Amino acid sequence: MGQPAPQRQNIFDLTAHESAWLGLPHAELLIKAFRAIAKEKLAANFNESSSAAVHLARKAIPPLENDPHFFVRWFRSVIVDLADYRHWRQVACKERETAETRRPPRASPQKVREGIKRYLKNEQAEGRSGSQKRAWEFAKAVMPSATYTQVIKAYEAEEGKKRKGRPRAQTASKGAC
Repeated sequence: MGQPAPQRQNIFDLTAHESAWLGLPHAELLIKAFRAIAKEKLAANFNESSSAAVHLARKAIPPLENDPHFFVRWFRSVIVDLADYRHWRQVACKERETAETRRPPRASPQKVREGIKRYLKNEQAEGRSGSQKRAWEFAKAVMPSATYTQVIKAYEAEEGKKRKGRPRAQTASKGAC
């Protein structure tokens, strides 16, 4: 008994079916598949030629990125083996998951301090004194890789550490009546 013949399907219909099942835009998945074919990470054939499939995939990506509804008849002539496609999708999903779980590198303390200086300069130009809360809001928008601790330390270094609570009234001297 021999092995069953490999199941093959055209990339356009395959990505259309899978994108509907996953709830993704079809063009997005098709572009990813064409990129994989262009980088030779996903084996494909066009008229039984793998090099032609690679060449056509490279040509198809820019128009698809510009217009998600772009379609050319030869899209349905690019054929992939279903087992190869499933393997590529599994690898692509794992790569995406690991990329999403990686934390971005932290901002250097010097960059955070420069950003806080800029924040304080902007606040002073608007006639306001800075606050830790607004400094953190500014940092989240401008320096997303900065941590809260880094921002507060930089703020305190630039502004000088403030005492908590109400300011106390200053007395002239303890011995005076």
